[in-house]
Amino acid sequence: MHEGRLVRTWAYVAWWPHSDWRYAEVVLDEAVPTFLTCVQNGIRESGAIPRRFSIDNLGSGVFYKHFQERAYQHEFAKLCTHYDMMPNAVRVRTPTDKGKVERGISSLKAFLKGRNPNSLDHLRALVTAWQRTGNDRPHSLSGRRPNDLIAAERRHDLPDLYPIAQWREHRLRTDCHVQVQRNFYSAPYTLVGKKLTVRLDTESVQIYHNLQLVAQHQRCYGRGQTITDRSHYPPHKQRSTQEIHQQRIERVRAVGAGAAAFLHGLLQSREHVHSDAYRALLKLIDAHDRSVLDRACARAAHFGNYSLDALRTIVERRLYELPLDDLSTTLAAADPSGGARRVAFRTFASKPAVNRCGGCPA
Repeated sequence: MHEGRLVRTWAYVAWWPHSDWRYAEVVLDEAVPTFLTCVQNGIRESGAIPRRFSIDNLGSGVFYKHFQERAYQHEFAKLCTHYDMMPNAVRVRTPTDKGKVERGISSLKAFLKGRNPNSLDHLRALVTAWQRTGNDRPHSLSGRRPNDLIAAERRHDLPDLYPIAQWREHRLRTDCHVQVQRNFYSAPYTLVGKKLTVRLDTESVQIYHNLQLVAQHQRCYGRGQTITDRSHYPPHKQRSTQEIHQQRIERVRAVGAGAAAFLHGLLQSREHVHSDAYRALLKLIDAHDRSVLDRACARAAHFGNYSLDALRTIVERRLYELPLDDLSTTLAAADPSGGARRVAFRTFASKPAVNRCGGCPA
């Protein structure tokens, strides 16, 4: 029983011939990651790396190609290379090629016979007890314990853990991401809608298309996390909103001090949509000489009129050539208290160009 239901189990058994040291593990499937994990666990627990690793014709390690030619599973071959082992697939239907491990399986079955484990953990505890008892018991021929002899099979220090990988197929979504175990990883936009092969190990996520590596990310173990490489987006979407905003500001400020002052006032305004005003201002910058536009912006900012329509009128009617002090001098001379200021506004109201572009609404 496991999680309230009956499950089918498998046993992985490995045997070191010289010392008769054994390793056994109970698993719930024969998938490639499960098999490779068992192989690595046995090596790490024994501390001894065999020179030759004889394997039964298990599909997780050996598969058939055309004309009955056998080949090693890609990840299993890489695991053997990592631990400096020579893989050796035994002959089909020839149990004598692996006689000791066959006897070990028979011994494990005899040990479990008559026992009724009530859970997966109980079964695993029984298999572990069989392993420890066998490794600690003197051999009938040599009289020495496998735990003492295993040291002779330790060739060198163990390397780092090999990252066990899982292979899956995922379709690239329109947002240039694939969903892998509730997280999202980016891939090039040119592959949107296509099925990609994803290699998932303990540290990284590698994405392949037609056997070519197209993206690689560090694996995240949370839920709903997004890992994005902006180079995977189309060129017009590779910049963030903040980057676009900053580039717009730099383009306007590069025109001159007048344009910078007009931009500052524009950002303080609550009457216009800033993104639309940005685009309109940039179009004016592209369409006119920068010195002309800078003088026009300076005039609009001088009178506190931050309307894009007013700025266009100043440019079209060449009002930027007028002196800035004419209106302010007239208004100041009329009445310093400001009473004549309203009269001056009404006086210039009959001149739309001065009224609209001088910052003097009626």
